[in-house]
Amino acid sequence: MAEVMLDIPGKLYFGSDVLNLVGSVASGYGNRALLLADYNLHEGRHIERVIDLLHGKGIQCILIDDIGSYGSSRTLTDTVEFARTSRIEVILAMGGGSTLNAGRSIASRYRAIPHHQEAERSAYLEILTVFRYPFLLRNAYIDMDPGEQRLKVFPLPPGLYKGTLIDPGIMAGLSTKYTGTLLMDTLLQALEGFLSSEGNFLSQTLFRGALLHAGEGLEEALRGEKSLKPRVKATQSGLQSALGYSILRMGPAVALSYACSRQFGIPKSWIGTVLLPHLADTHEESHPELLAEATKLVGEDTFGLSTQEAASSFSNLVRRALTVLGLPTRLRDFDLKLPRLVEVAEEAAGLDSTVAFHVPLSVESLYDFLKRAF
Repeated sequence: MAEVMLDIPGKLYFGSDVLNLVGSVASGYGNRALLLADYNLHEGRHIERVIDLLHGKGIQCILIDDIGSYGSSRTLTDTVEFARTSRIEVILAMGGGSTLNAGRSIASRYRAIPHHQEAERSAYLEILTVFRYPFLLRNAYIDMDPGEQRLKVFPLPPGLYKGTLIDPGIMAGLSTKYTGTLLMDTLLQALEGFLSSEGNFLSQTLFRGALLHAGEGLEEALRGEKSLKPRVKATQSGLQSALGYSILRMGPAVALSYACSRQFGIPKSWIGTVLLPHLADTHEESHPELLAEATKLVGEDTFGLSTQEAASSFSNLVRRALTVLGLPTRLRDFDLKLPRLVEVAEEAAGLDSTVAFHVPLSVESLYDFLKRAF
């Protein structure tokens, strides 16, 4: 039996209107806060709502809403220095995966400042505003190493991360197309975890649930459902995947999506959308039984089909969904140059054997996979 070790740092607040708790949660760690947020969250006044909730608990809040994807070393360094001079006690990051990675990097650097009372006891909190973040329940984050100019997984200082709030209501304003890409990227993470050679009974249970909920969310999105329901289903799927990835490491497709996003500045969800059907294709022969089960879990009718036929139906379902939702189907749709994808493969391969990634493929094999998706 495979070993299972579950170590979840911090607390998780999940459900409708849990955002209202942010003031109460943050007030337990200090009264001077730095809020790092995606600028587009001004739409819907989500940022203003958080600031009001913090002020309501007597917390002074400074907002920075221009932290970009894989922010430059200068930007992160300046933000840490700003936190130092402001004697910040609580750092909150609000947004998608890129903002949360930047938040974890800034909070880690700030905590490392010596002989600074507030920094040494500082706390870090997150507000997730998209369906999935595979590092959610890991005491680590992914960011560019400025010295080596490539992605690297960094550990969070012990005791820094205090918890994450996930309120599906924040996601009600996501566009239909963006919702589609997030659903596909959520499916990519769930499927790769389900097919992982490192899987065990607990991770399989979690990824089965993730596939089931993602499939329900996708079905409702394809019907043109405008309510919050498909977003709630997708968020449940992302949470189950994050729990799965607290037990085992992420695989090659997730590593490639991070590397491609970092090198070309394309949102990771768009890359994951394109890679998903090709991930299924590559496992039709090696894992037909698991892939056939995944096909059934996401809601495709497999009655009367052989195992191989059911396995093939997964990628067929995804490609139909991409067409209906008007989403990209090839990497060349992003005007990428094929030779540059070798560098993507090299960067993804470099993530292997870290605490968060298992990429048991050569650079050549990863490049072949990207060529099929090109």
